[in-house]
Amino acid sequence: MADSPANPPNSPAESPADSFLTSPPISSPPSDDSPFDHVVDDYAPKAEALEWAIDQFTAGQTYEAIAQHLTESGWSEDDTDDIAETARRQTRDLRGGVTRDQVVRSLNRQYRQSMSGRWFTGFPVWAAAIRLIHSIKSLLSLGRIGSKTTPTDGPSRNPKP
Repeated sequence: MADSPANPPNSPAESPADSFLTSPPISSPPSDDSPFDHVVDDYAPKAEALEWAIDQFTAGQTYEAIAQHLTESGWSEDDTDDIAETARRQTRDLRGGVTRDQVVRSLNRQYRQSMSGRWFTGFPVWAAAIRLIHSIKSLLSLGRIGSKTTPTDGPSRNPKP
């Protein structure tokens, strides 16, 4: 690199001490524009939309109809899916839905009760009888859960006179 006549080598302008003194300040002065001014708080509108969706599910509306209405109202597709899915999960019990976890939890509780170490487990005949009773009980509870989730399409077999 050729030395220019304006800055000869070893000139005071190139010394590290002088360049530090002439450099711009490290931090710029604070601006009036805060990054928090651009944050959009959508918690309240999302909570209102969730409450509306729960009311609609309770009234018997379908997931698709609720999602379509939310999308038409201006919600993004991700927010629409989030609101509708949350409302669907929260109203599952009101609509008569039963999850796999609920069924498994109930059967697991009954199984543990039937296999608990009581004093009669040493007697094989008594232990087998107790296990049989609990097995029948769990089968009956499955029938009760299954009948709760299957809707009836037609009239009942024994209509009231």
